[in-house]
Amino acid sequence: MGARPITERVAEVKKKREKTKKKLEQYDEQIKRLEKQDADEKRRQRTHALVVCGAELAALFGKVLNENEVLAVVNFLREQQNAGNFTLETQKTEEPREPSENTQGNEGEPFGGLFNF
Repeated sequence: MGARPITERVAEVKKKREKTKKKLEQYDEQIKRLEKQDADEKRRQRTHALVVCGAELAALFGKVLNENEVLAVVNFLREQQNAGNFTLETQKTEEPREPSENTQGNEGEPFGGLFNF
């Protein structure tokens, strides 16, 4: 029993290399799927947070705010923060609150019936 011919060994190594390439491609596809799934989840969480903020503002003011009104609220909060009258850090020690009572309208509709769900 002699050693196998070099051409046979080369063919075997090439076959292993092809299997490895396919496995690497599968790993790359899996990484892409997981990254996309993570990005989708983060997008959903951000969208949810934005909707909740908008709904709370609408409930507070009793109407859906237009862009200028939202900017006015944001500018007011920035001024208060710059003046030292408002920080989120001081509120972190408090337990999270339930949505305000204003989020239920007279008819029992969420957010005073401002949104059609």
